[in-house]
Amino acid sequence: MCDRYAVARRSFDWCAPDRLGRSHGCLRLGVVLVLLAGLLSGCSSWPLGSEQRGLLPAEREEALGLDLLWPLPLGLGQPVKDIYLLPETLCVVGKDNTFVTIDPEKGYPLWEQFFDDNVYVRATEDEKNLYLIMGNRLLVVEKGMDKGGILKDIRLGFVATSAATVDAMYAYIGAGDRRLYAVEIGPRLGWQQTVGAAVTAQPQVDAAGAYFGAEDGVVYGVNLADGTRKWEFATDGPIVADLSIGRNVLYVGSTDGKLYALDTALGASRRQQQRWPLPYFAGGDIRQAPVRRGAAIYVVAEQTGVHAVQADDGTGLWQCPQADAFLAAGKDRVFLGVKGRRLICVDRDTGAVLWEESLPGGGGYRFVPNAYSDLIYICRERDGMLYCYQPR
Repeated sequence: MCDRYAVARRSFDWCAPDRLGRSHGCLRLGVVLVLLAGLLSGCSSWPLGSEQRGLLPAEREEALGLDLLWPLPLGLGQPVKDIYLLPETLCVVGKDNTFVTIDPEKGYPLWEQFFDDNVYVRATEDEKNLYLIMGNRLLVVEKGMDKGGILKDIRLGFVATSAATVDAMYAYIGAGDRRLYAVEIGPRLGWQQTVGAAVTAQPQVDAAGAYFGAEDGVVYGVNLADGTRKWEFATDGPIVADLSIGRNVLYVGSTDGKLYALDTALGASRRQQQRWPLPYFAGGDIRQAPVRRGAAIYVVAEQTGVHAVQADDGTGLWQCPQADAFLAAGKDRVFLGVKGRRLICVDRDTGAVLWEESLPGGGGYRFVPNAYSDLIYICRERDGMLYCYQPR
């Protein structure tokens, strides 16, 4: 019996884009035509005669306890510039600034857009829209199957250097001119807050305020209504990693090698600002956003690997020094990557290595950090072949 969805996904391909950033119908047409061809031919689940659907032979995936949910050949014909996961959308950016969105669970391509400006800042989303920054433009793009239409193209009046964080009133955007801007989705500017250096890390918001770190090493908390400064907290190195937020707590990784947990309803003293007795010392620059899964925070530090930290008190749980990427955490295992070449599976509680596996071809893969589920995403960089695995 033919796996109809696998056949449809294999047809995903690019078309000649127009220069206005409009979405194309050829992606959808290609899916339909190849699906029809598969139905008429009674093909096997993976067309073109290949016996191996995943990265590894089926028997090896079975031994590792990994189920292939879907492979998706993007057909880029060019290297992947970026790939990342949002809560409801998997985003892929090609070298030519073609932007593709994919259903992260089912592996269905949703829509594609070609943009004539450089896509160098990651998108964010809410329930209805994606918010994509290109230099001094904020695009509001409709989410969903066969969507992708540009609802608003807002000229910002400044060059953005961080992803936007959006609430019901504003888009909060960092800039290289040492300011955090609150932009009404309008395009009227709501307010701005000037700090000591460029803001490149994505800010966060909750009901009490907006929070952002800057390359001056300081974390700032400001009022949502007018941007007035409520508090600040100094670290000993530039903050370039996106902030992570939980319930009344902000997790901040700094290039001073430390992970901080800050109370968003802060007291007057530096000690009252910190949730943990001491910050966690990772021993290397932290340039990736901390990920909280369950009772642990996972953080990647340069030269010292991946660290698991107790979320409640900042106690170190374990360290995997050879890993340089966090992929996903399941109920009893955590999956890590090494230099785009190897996978490592460790015990979630102890960090003991359960298995290591080299990927075919000797490297050239992008690992996609997943802060939302236990699914594992691996992309072959040279051609955009994308694989999704479900741990057993």
